[in-house]
This record gives sequence, C-alpha cells and structure tokens, in this order.
Amino acid sequence: MFINNLSNQKQTEPYLQPAADSAKSPAEQEFLSIINELQSSQPKMQNGDLRMPYTLPSSSGESIQERTATLEKIFEETLKDIMKERGIESDPPFELATASDGHVYVKGGHPAKAEIEEIFSDNPEFENLFRGISGNHELIAALDTHVKFSEDYAINQLAAVMKWAYLFSDSNKYNASMSIDSDGNIVWSAVQSTV
Repeated sequence: MFINNLSNQKQTEPYLQPAADSAKSPAEQEFLSIINELQSSQPKMQNGDLRMPYTLPSSSGESIQERTATLEKIFEETLKDIMKERGIESDPPFELATASDGHVYVKGGHPAKAEIEEIFSDNPEFENLFRGISGNHELIAALDTHVKFSEDYAINQLAAVMKWAYLFSDSNKYNASMSIDSDGNIVWSAVQSTV
C-alpha cells in the first residue's frame, strides 16, 4: 500500500508494503515485488520526494498505451495465479468494474462473486492497479474521441461542435471494465456514458 504522504513528511522507499509478507500467497508476494520494482524505476517528480505513479508512462519515449499494455499483462497473470491458488474458476465468465466508492466489484450475479471481490479487498495494491488500468483505458478512450473531434473541427467547426456537443457536458465520461471468459481470456473496455 502506498504510504500516506498527507502530513508532508518525507516519504522513504520502498513505497509499498514489503514483498515478503507471510500472510500473502506466493502470487501476491510476486505481484508486490513487481509493483515495487515498477514504482522504484519511475522518475522522481519535481519536488524530489515522490515518484511518478507506476500506472503512468516512465519516460517520454513510452506511451500511455504501452504502459497500460504492460500493466495489463501484470494484472492478468496475477489475477489468474491468485484465482488458481484460491480455487476460483473463470467459468462462468465475469466482469469487473470499479464502484463509486472505489472498490472493485463483480458486475451481476456470479457463484464466486464474494471470493473474487475478496481478492481485491485482501490486496489493496492489486485493487489500485485495477483502478489505474481502468483510468488509463478511460483516458485513452477520451483521447481517441478528442482526436476524432479535432479532425472534424479542422474541416467544419460548426458541424463538429454540433456533432460532438455531448463532449462539452459535465455528465460525459467513460466507464472501464474488465471481462474474463470461461477460457480465462481477458478483455478491457471503456464505454462512454452520458449519465
């Protein structure tokens, strides 16, 4: 878990809980080691005390899409390993999303809903990773929409504003989720909502 830096105390490394936690399974410990390594490789921010979040690109040469793909691989491998350790099957398929309170939940009914959600409540940094990947997908979707709007705007400003008027609404946002099918294949998506 990230150290709370709200009291303006100097933050020291490592940022996350130690990888060698006897209460954690081997997959959970491996995950924490990987995240610690990712976080420690991030450049420090201008104030010099904190590093950039590991969910963001580590350099100007890495795109948000590339960083997100890397994080997805880590997430997917870890989820499958933890599910295997806990005896949770991906059949029937399920979908994960982030609730308004920030917790990861299984959408709809599923026989292992409580067990799947427990993976995240037991592993706050794994839940943080899910939220980070989801946020990246929402950002990528918004950027893609902006590019389409910009292209239309370059051709005909009035027509573009009329076509894309919903973009100027406060209720315009994207909601990301992750689905896993009965074969263990994982797909991320970000769907635009104007609610």
